[in-house]
Amino acid sequence: MDPGRAAELLAAERSRVEDQLRRLNAEFEPDAPEGLADDTDYGDRAADLTNLERDLGRIEELREDLAAVERAEKRL
Repeated sequence: MDPGRAAELLAAERSRVEDQLRRLNAEFEPDAPEGLADDTDYGDRAADLTNLERDLGRIEELREDLAAVERAEKRL
């Protein structure tokens, strides 16, 4: 593959991953709306915890993707 084209593709992938990480991480900022309000029932709390675990898992996947992009950039 042409190194210039490879660099373009890696830059696009880096941008995509960083954007998704930024959006997911924003949900965990101190000023983000609280996910587990005290006035909700246990079913709502279970759904919130499931979503939280899903988001944390996705953040980990995105960090791994970003590390892979960084390794690929170093090889160019």
